[in-house]
Amino acid sequence: MRETTRQEIIKAMTPILNIQQLQYLNNILHNSSLNIEIQTELAKTDSIKNEDNEVLVKLFIAAKKVEGCSEKSLVYYLN
Repeated sequence: MRETTRQEIIKAMTPILNIQQLQYLNNILHNSSLNIEIQTELAKTDSIKNEDNEVLVKLFIAAKKVEGCSEKSLVYYLN
């Protein structure tokens, strides 16, 4: 969560909450934003890993073709 969004939420809740509640809300929003950022980075990493795996499989199949494996064997390797 961006800092400006967090501040807007705090500002909107100021008339409703007391100081302690606002501080608690601020901490929750801060921790939630860190969690969102971490999850976003993990999703990017997973995407890269999946792409890397696909490339490795394609390279493996290409190497097996060069070795002279039959189409049946190549299909077996893919599954």
